[in-house]
Amino acid sequence: MTDLVFVSVDFDQIEARIMTNLCLEPTFITAFQSDLDFFVGVARKVYKDDTIEKPDSRRKTTKNYLYSLLFGGGIAKMAKVAGVCYSEMKRHDRKFSRDLGVMHDWRKKVINDAKEISKLGLQPYTMTKLGGRRLYTQPGKEYQLVNYQIQGTATEYLQEAALRAKREGLLDYMRLFIHDEILSVVPRDEAVEYGEAMQQCMMFDTDPIPLTAEYQIIENRWGAAYE
Repeated sequence: MTDLVFVSVDFDQIEARIMTNLCLEPTFITAFQSDLDFFVGVARKVYKDDTIEKPDSRRKTTKNYLYSLLFGGGIAKMAKVAGVCYSEMKRHDRKFSRDLGVMHDWRKKVINDAKEISKLGLQPYTMTKLGGRRLYTQPGKEYQLVNYQIQGTATEYLQEAALRAKREGLLDYMRLFIHDEILSVVPRDEAVEYGEAMQQCMMFDTDPIPLTAEYQIIENRWGAAYE
């Protein structure tokens, strides 16, 4: 029986990278272009403290704030996720609104453009940036389209990566798409070569921040890689 292993190839922070390419927030661009962890870089800018490192609670607050905001969460939801009180989260929100103005303006534009469509009696929508696909929501829920635009665009890049993999002859070992990851089952003696080839299929030279990916070889159980 052939000795098989899992090969997982996963995009690196694809939501944050696509968000950066969509909104062109200078703080995000600088953070990605530095050698710092992305959320550390953003936190240092917002809190004006260059000593912030990964263990610092402000890095976690920054990450929770950005994802909660872009996924449609309000201040109360952000506070719950971050494990802080409402008034403290409100103070954080003022900091982020002040220092990430370009991102906030982009978010408002996505929402307001959809509201204008709704005023015409049409179902509000936004469009993905790679394929120009329309993504709809219900009137009054235009805020959801910020997340839809990011996730929809990410999905199109994953689909394009799979098409590249097919052209490279990698399709036979592919088994699953898991969010922003492609999982394959590969003979052990081919795993490194396959992983490197699939990783290249998932690299995109987008501007200003490229989409990158990494592969890993997993023994026995896929879930063990995340334990």
